[in-house]
Amino acid sequence: MNILKKLYSPEHIIPEGERLGELPSARSAYRDVFKLALPAIFEAVMLHLCGMVDTMMVGVVGTHAISAIGTSGPVRTLITAFYSALSIANAAVVARRIGAGNREEASETMRQSLVYSLIISLLVCIPGFIFTPQLMKLCGAPESLISDSVAYVRIWLIGVPIWGLSVPILSALRAAGRPHLAVISTIIANLVNVFFNYLLIGGNWGFPRMGVRGAAAATMFCYIVQAGICFIIVLRKGSPVILDIKSKFKFDSDIFLSLKVVFPAQLFSGFVSFAASTIQTRIINSIGSDDSFAAYQIILTLYGIFVSVAGGFAGASGTLVGQSLGRRRPDVSILYTRLCIVLAIAFSLFFVVFFSVFDEFVIGLYVPDRVAGKATFDAALTMLHLLIVTTPINVMHQVYWGTLQGAGDSKFLTFQVFFSLVIRTTLFYVFCLPLGFGVIGTLLAIIVDDTLRMTMSHIRFKRGEWKEIRI
Repeated sequence: MNILKKLYSPEHIIPEGERLGELPSARSAYRDVFKLALPAIFEAVMLHLCGMVDTMMVGVVGTHAISAIGTSGPVRTLITAFYSALSIANAAVVARRIGAGNREEASETMRQSLVYSLIISLLVCIPGFIFTPQLMKLCGAPESLISDSVAYVRIWLIGVPIWGLSVPILSALRAAGRPHLAVISTIIANLVNVFFNYLLIGGNWGFPRMGVRGAAAATMFCYIVQAGICFIIVLRKGSPVILDIKSKFKFDSDIFLSLKVVFPAQLFSGFVSFAASTIQTRIINSIGSDDSFAAYQIILTLYGIFVSVAGGFAGASGTLVGQSLGRRRPDVSILYTRLCIVLAIAFSLFFVVFFSVFDEFVIGLYVPDRVAGKATFDAALTMLHLLIVTTPINVMHQVYWGTLQGAGDSKFLTFQVFFSLVIRTTLFYVFCLPLGFGVIGTLLAIIVDDTLRMTMSHIRFKRGEWKEIRI
């Protein structure tokens, strides 16, 4: 009982000498965490489950189709990096303004970010559409996959500017402490995605059989629905952040400078992730088998399920840390971070047990033909077992990352992403090729990289420089 008390009691987590004022009660602290984390976890799980269903549906066409969509991953990473950077910057600023009690400025930050999203779409999506074939070749897509990959990306790009408008709204709602509103839009949109996948991938109910093109079209429809719901939410008076469409718009230099503290470093992180994804895709393709790449894509969708719990608590940690720092209470920021780590590990055990017991059943959903797809099935099963082992490490890293992100510690996070590029890419090559582990080497590389990143994040958190950052 004493051990549990030390793990879960605010008074034991933050010693009296480190307190800057009265701490939230245990009930209040847990309510704050669960209010943000549980909707985010539910949203993330639903999102990744829909992604799993997408992959399963495409898998009916064949492992070739899974590989074609997977090969487009680096290009999609590059395009979405701009929007992700804007989302993180917007959330960090909105959380600080909400913590300081300034909802009007938080709402205006969201409005400014919507305009920046439109600018990003003009600068990124049009060139991306034109140069898709060149980008696919840069990413090392095999000739046999380029046609389907290019078609998928170009259809997907048509919907990206619409999705980009929902990005600042969703991040602002989460930062304002109302994640359940973001959850509603995400769940409805992804159910629409699954429905149109069913209609268009396999050609059901009289619709044409479009394969990977159908998957991209379904995603586009999903984006339209989500953006529509987002605007309905923020145009209502009861929204925690309100979109004012009546007053004249003008660029706010103070908000721009606040966003600028976070945006460039996050964008650089996105470019580094693109470089890493490109190199890693080339390494996997060099193994010379669609089965290897298909197994890797299967595990990436399952990896998303594993990190969904950690991501939910990481998002809660980031929001609560940002709000606490806005109130000048770094001690409370530490409290919420440590609570989120312990709770995230406890919650993730459910998925560890589930995937340990139903491992073959889950992989079989992706590879229904275990004879023709034996190589894919066996590789994915082994990788799933490795994924289960690394769960606690990944959970801790995700929550620390959320805390540092919420604090606006972008320079350190950018350095860590660059460090990860060098380490993970090197290990991908060493494990997959010279050491001969093949595609299973990708998971070994991820385990080592996650361990190193978790260690770095823990040290950074303990040192405390993040508490002094001003946004």
